[in-house]
Amino acid sequence: MLIHSARQLLTLAGGPQRGQALGNLGIIEDGALLIQGEQIVDIGTSADLLAKYPTEPRLDARGKVVMPGFVDPHTHLVFAGDRAVEFEMRLQGKTYLEILQAGGGILSTVRATRSASVETLVAFAAERAEVMLRHGTTTAEAKTGYGLEWQSELRQMEALIRLDTLGGLEIHPTFLAAHAIPEEYRDSPNAYVEQICRDMLPELRRWWIHHADARPLPFVDVFCERGAFSLSQSRQILESARALGFPLKIHADEFENLGAAGMAMELGAVSVDHLVKTSPEEIERLGTSPTVAVSLPCTPFGLAEPEYTPARAILAANGIPNVYFLAGDIHSAHAVHADLYGPNGRDLRIWEFCSSPFEQQTNPATWTYIPVFSGAIKRQKMHWVLPQYNYGVVRVTYDASAQAHVCFEVYGENGDLLKTIQAA
Repeated sequence: MLIHSARQLLTLAGGPQRGQALGNLGIIEDGALLIQGEQIVDIGTSADLLAKYPTEPRLDARGKVVMPGFVDPHTHLVFAGDRAVEFEMRLQGKTYLEILQAGGGILSTVRATRSASVETLVAFAAERAEVMLRHGTTTAEAKTGYGLEWQSELRQMEALIRLDTLGGLEIHPTFLAAHAIPEEYRDSPNAYVEQICRDMLPELRRWWIHHADARPLPFVDVFCERGAFSLSQSRQILESARALGFPLKIHADEFENLGAAGMAMELGAVSVDHLVKTSPEEIERLGTSPTVAVSLPCTPFGLAEPEYTPARAILAANGIPNVYFLAGDIHSAHAVHADLYGPNGRDLRIWEFCSSPFEQQTNPATWTYIPVFSGAIKRQKMHWVLPQYNYGVVRVTYDASAQAHVCFEVYGENGDLLKTIQAA
């Protein structure tokens, strides 16, 4: 197939870009490319390739940009259930770790995922993967981590491999049994760490050789955070994984700086993800490290956290001979997002604008807002302008089966309901 007459062909030639090379798109105006089988075998101008391959089947891309697909290096694609009810808890000011310690958060999704079959997990994940593909993502890292015991973690790994064989989105699996301390190990977290190191990781390697030997070994990841896995526990897991030949990743410095970024660089991790609380000294080290920095801006936004990954500092460190990736972090807590824009493009988080559904108090707005409401999994967007003194409410409702649903309600100055937008 010869794709020709693209207004621009973006080649991104030369592999991962570093330093001053960042942003070099390798643009060919009026570009063309030749695909044979599953390989791109030639690129150039349309005039050159049309003359060179006169008998190839053709696709006219006139007026379009032809570019490589997006790569999302951090997703939690396989899970059952949702955490819509936690939206109200966050509106009440509860933090991520407070929700987790109360048995919500990751642990809420674990309970639903443990009861799901491989077929159910694949069906749910395939819907999410299809949406990602439609929005331009063609390759994604995807994690287990909602089982927290061997059989459930294995079902998630099986689901990821099946999902990859379906075609479309190319999946690179990660084993994340160290996502949280399971409820049954709440009083003995070190015993769970020992189980991961002594039992799960060796068993995963044996299983992989018998069921997925043609593939590279999956990554092994750990959530290093207060309330999850300590620095020493994370080191124990990652060192055990490295000894078995697994490549390493880590959730680091999302809420507190425990030193995880520095440890990840020391252990040769492929990536260190989140980095919201990473120190300037560690950022400087990242600047000369082969470990990739991964930013997840949807996560603090979805959790109503005020701080984000210091991306500019990471890019500037030592001229940044390092690579910086942006990731989506799709998971069960990111079912609803609302972006609010004030005059002059000022960003306003939904929590600045909404009263709690249990307060039901008018919250006059002094800006003219243009909200964009969207679901992260089944995405929809609706734009409207709210006159001054209108206000919005995020409401959590329950159906007959006790399933939580989130909607965004817009009220007028006199308290009249103007619009209700349901999360998809």
